[in-house]
Amino acid sequence: MLIGDSGENQKGLQSVANSLNKEWSKTNVRVHFVSEYYKESPFREWLQGQGEKREDIGTHAGIVDTSQLMAVNPNGIRSDKLAAGADRSVTGATGNPARASVAYGKKGLEMKIEAAVAQIRKLIGAKGGR
Repeated sequence: MLIGDSGENQKGLQSVANSLNKEWSKTNVRVHFVSEYYKESPFREWLQGQGEKREDIGTHAGIVDTSQLMAVNPNGIRSDKLAAGADRSVTGATGNPARASVAYGKKGLEMKIEAAVAQIRKLIGAKGGR
């Protein structure tokens, strides 16, 4: 199972899975790319339901990414640097990472993991466990 959490790596992971499956076609081994982990989940909508604004949620290093990192590695966040991103080329962020929280991160990861597990179950069931 190949799972990635970077948009730029999704096509590469799919390509690797396709290449290895072709190479190993005469064996029982299969490689699956689990795209649902990274796909747009209902998390952004959920955040809006919590009162967060779309511009604060952002698309890179905003509430979503920062919250998820807080949930798995709080020491990976420089809290003193959290501020609304104005120009991604300058700040590295779009959105407002200062609005991030561990609770948001846990909810977002839960949604991503549930989507990935559902896809894996479907893949395994569809492929007869291969």
